[in-house]
Amino acid sequence: MNIDKAKSSLDKVLRVVSILAIVAILFAVWFSIQFAKSKTKKEFDQRQIYFNETHSKFNVNWANHAYWKNNQTDEHIYECSSILNKDQVTYQLIVQLNKEQFNDQFNVKTKNTERPDLYEVVKYTTKQIATTNPRMPMYAVHQYFLNSNALVLHKYNYNGISENGNCSKSMFNTKSILTLNYDSYIDYEGIGKKVLPKDVLVADQLPYSLRALLFSDTLKVKMDILENQASPVVGDLRVYHAVVSVSASDAQTWTVQVMLDKQKENTYVFEKEYPNTLISMHTWDGNTMQLSK
Repeated sequence: MNIDKAKSSLDKVLRVVSILAIVAILFAVWFSIQFAKSKTKKEFDQRQIYFNETHSKFNVNWANHAYWKNNQTDEHIYECSSILNKDQVTYQLIVQLNKEQFNDQFNVKTKNTERPDLYEVVKYTTKQIATTNPRMPMYAVHQYFLNSNALVLHKYNYNGISENGNCSKSMFNTKSILTLNYDSYIDYEGIGKKVLPKDVLVADQLPYSLRALLFSDTLKVKMDILENQASPVVGDLRVYHAVVSVSASDAQTWTVQVMLDKQKENTYVFEKEYPNTLISMHTWDGNTMQLSK
């Protein structure tokens, strides 16, 4: 009799312990999810510090437009030209915009969409697909922007091949600071790392980020812009204190002039209709892009 009572009491104790263990496990899972979410939000908040004084001139939520509900990809081909050894060479670029989900643990496109630390990015790809000059450096650039902020360059990857050798560059945004890692074939450059000044846009990102301007005929904004990095050299990493101004070209387009300094001006023309596709670009050093299809 006492043995049966003891077994019954032990069973009750085990059931209670099991229930408490399950509750503890569920709480641990819930807490882990909440912590991951809060960590991700904290990281976003730190990244949003970027360009506080510039935000008022931009629609930082540009990528959250209803357009993307039916279009996960936006792709165009451009006829381009550049100056190579004082000669003008022509080539084609394919430009793609894609929406992707990243996870905060690895900051790459996630395979597991049930994770609690997911966030959306816009992947902006420029890839050379044809050239008339075999000596023209071939390259591809992948830039990733926070879906919640069109100004924030989250990640950057460049891979270039030239007759002098290969070059790769990568940038990552950590607490609003971009760090450039590079592997260059050029003497006195080699393999290295540079920390860029805070609140700097990269010239490569302008065909994307300028789409998010709050376009008007009177708009002017000052920005610090790092020279173009889609190049097989690292260079001086010069930062220009630029002035950006907007004017209406006609009923369908906006013209954006980026005055890097008194002698250097870049011009971009965008469609007024969302997604504000880049129609053309002309830079001070002879680079051009013209929308083909």
